[in-house]
Amino acid sequence: MRSILWSGRGIQGSIGLNSSVALSDFGGRRRLHRHASHGEYGNEQQQYDTMQVSLQQLGYDDAALPEREEEHTNSRREEETSPPPRSINHVACQLKFVIPNALTGCIIGKNGANLERIQAESGAFIQANAPGYAVMSTRERFIIIAGNSMEQCLRGLELVFVSIVEANKESILRKSIDGRLYLRQVIPGLCAGNVIGLQGATVAKISEGEGLSVIVEPKPMNAAITPFRIVSYAGVSVQELLRGVRAVAHLIESDVYNAEIKGIKSVVLKAVEIPASRVGALIGPKGAHLKALEDILKCKLVITRSETDDGNKKHYLTVWGQPESVKAAIAVAQLHSRTKTS
Repeated sequence: MRSILWSGRGIQGSIGLNSSVALSDFGGRRRLHRHASHGEYGNEQQQYDTMQVSLQQLGYDDAALPEREEEHTNSRREEETSPPPRSINHVACQLKFVIPNALTGCIIGKNGANLERIQAESGAFIQANAPGYAVMSTRERFIIIAGNSMEQCLRGLELVFVSIVEANKESILRKSIDGRLYLRQVIPGLCAGNVIGLQGATVAKISEGEGLSVIVEPKPMNAAITPFRIVSYAGVSVQELLRGVRAVAHLIESDVYNAEIKGIKSVVLKAVEIPASRVGALIGPKGAHLKALEDILKCKLVITRSETDDGNKKHYLTVWGQPESVKAAIAVAQLHSRTKTS
């Protein structure tokens, strides 16, 4: 199977979540300026309205943009996000996880007191984003542990586990299917090979050596890009989970990891099939339409063409960004034809 890629910004381009873009004349009509990103906690109703107006100016009707999910978008300024004295991007290292939302309270503590304790004892900053931000489900949270070294980050994670145990909340990590505790870590896609190893030898060695199950979850089906991967840990105690994360951290710790992990601001990635007859219209002249949609929807869009062994060709649009942006991009793609998400 071989693939050809199209992207509004190119494969090496940015996801476009944290920059300001002004769209000029496109198709003979003036475009609106793009506002601050979700990651900057800007005026999200204004962003939503701008996206809708801009999509209409590109020729899409109101149906292109799904309804906003007020359940989590109204809580962007909650105290769940820790207020570090400087940006977490100003420190050298980050660890990122997707955790159940029900754990957030015991990690933060009353008025953020536990976060301050963890920072004082470990030197690491912890940011817990609002429910549904950077993840598809409002029952989950995207959390960041940042420090001047990997060891600081791991110490911060250890104190997070201590807080969970002290609050008797380990059961929230437990799955009824086997009674074990589960944790999901986000790593850059470029680092996944270091964890997996040749034919899975490295990840198998970690599982055997640390006494728990470590799995690198499969890539999303038909996705043209894999900017991140999920490492899933399953053990009988939080101590086992910590040992697993520590073993993986030693494998991936590098300048590449430190640079790439900061750019992963979402784990929402979907792929939809596009009829060959509509690919040109979606890309536009020299990629102009695809780039305009990226700017309006504030997400990464890449189209891939795959040729199967029997000569059949299929085209897929891969979308990576914040949940609402991904949903809007898929809605736009579905205006071209009926598609299936993978």
